[in-house]
Amino acid sequence: MVERQERLDDAFSRENSNQAQQPEHCDNGGCSVQKDSQRIDGSKNEPERDCYTENENCPHSLNTFQKSRRHTGLPQENLTGQVTPHCDTALILIDVINGLEFEGNEFIVKESHRIANNILALKTEAKKMDIPVIYVNDNFGRWKSDKQGIIEHATSDKCGGSYMSKILVPEDDDYFIIKPKHSAFYCTTLDVLLQHLKVRTLIMAGVAGNICILFSANDAYMRDFALFVPEDCIASNSKEENDSAIQLMKKILKADTSAHNEIDWGKICNLCSPSKPHYSFP
Repeated sequence: MVERQERLDDAFSRENSNQAQQPEHCDNGGCSVQKDSQRIDGSKNEPERDCYTENENCPHSLNTFQKSRRHTGLPQENLTGQVTPHCDTALILIDVINGLEFEGNEFIVKESHRIANNILALKTEAKKMDIPVIYVNDNFGRWKSDKQGIIEHATSDKCGGSYMSKILVPEDDDYFIIKPKHSAFYCTTLDVLLQHLKVRTLIMAGVAGNICILFSANDAYMRDFALFVPEDCIASNSKEENDSAIQLMKKILKADTSAHNEIDWGKICNLCSPSKPHYSFP
């Protein structure tokens, strides 16, 4: 009993000592950020990083918007220090970094030279409007591949798609998502990214028009996105298959398939107006 009482007395003594050395706080009234102070064992208290008061004179204070956006996914600065632009449109480039290595690729390799320059012009115009550019690229069955590996392989001169891949190499401020299947949405982070960017209108371009573009456009349509698929910015394994895909997207998915140089950017990009409804197609 005596030994137990001694242990209790010792614990009570340590607790009182800790309370006597509570960490000091910032001198600005109401600030919750602790100053550096020492515990009994000589180690420093870890100070809080941010003050949750709204004292404008406190250097640690976060305003209401800064506090709320930590939990709501509102646009924040990216790794380059730029704030995500407020635009309700995104340009989705599907499988444009592509070696086109498969049997019977002659037609689409030839077409890739034509559409590559059109897609580059489309991308250039989109960037002028601060429209985010999102690459969604297949891993082509290489499950250990990454962005750099895909680019290095597709731009190799031995690949039929090297011309298109070299012209459309992603820039530092472009997004790059790797997809495992045909649709840009299936098992990828595209949905989450589009929600974060508050996007409601999609412009799609790339290959193949009758497979990955069509599947992605279908998934976008079921998610209520407004769709633009410039007919001169997609290619398939044959002209017939490409034309059929274009007609299907235009008729069933209500996509605007106007050529890239006929796009009315003023109608599809509602900068700084997130409350506006989707663009209404005629």
